[in-house]
Amino acid sequence: MKKILLFSYLVFLTCFQARCQQEYSAVESRLEMYFQATQNKDWKAVIEMINPKVFSFTAKEQMVQLYSQMESDAGMEMNFTEMEILKIRKGVEWRDTTYVPVDYKITLIVDLNPSRYQDPDMLKSISTGFEVVYGGQDISFDRERMSFTIRAKSTLIASSLLNSEQWYFGEYKPTDPITKLIFPEEILKRLEQGWN
Repeated sequence: MKKILLFSYLVFLTCFQARCQQEYSAVESRLEMYFQATQNKDWKAVIEMINPKVFSFTAKEQMVQLYSQMESDAGMEMNFTEMEILKIRKGVEWRDTTYVPVDYKITLIVDLNPSRYQDPDMLKSISTGFEVVYGGQDISFDRERMSFTIRAKSTLIASSLLNSEQWYFGEYKPTDPITKLIFPEEILKRLEQGWN
């Protein structure tokens, strides 16, 4: 009897590990596509991979247009480099969805158009804006090059309806009201407590 129980447990454990590995691979593969689209500034592809609940607050077409116009209208050239997955955590099922937190790092270089950004108050305002968005991260400004470099570590929450393998991403920002609207309170609490 003990041998049967032990064998059953080992079979369960093997299946569970295989399922987790398959889940990690699916999330990692989709996330690599997301990172690549971000680096290529393929905003339509990026928008297709973000959590669909965002579109209950703003239309998908408006988001694509907003992202596309950011550089030309603001006079800021953004380059996303060194996007790297640090850790994919174990998924948790909640109701009809699986949630998988992914810790990652990114370097964002923002080159300002010198003809538009000479006013020291404007530069200070931009710097303050970056501090709000990327609070506690490594932010530096090269006055000669008129360039900000932001080295950040953050967490995305990957989510997929059970058994669909169609993963979507949303940034985990504990103080952002949108984060609280698109993710269940139980998932956010678990992340706040270390995701154990």
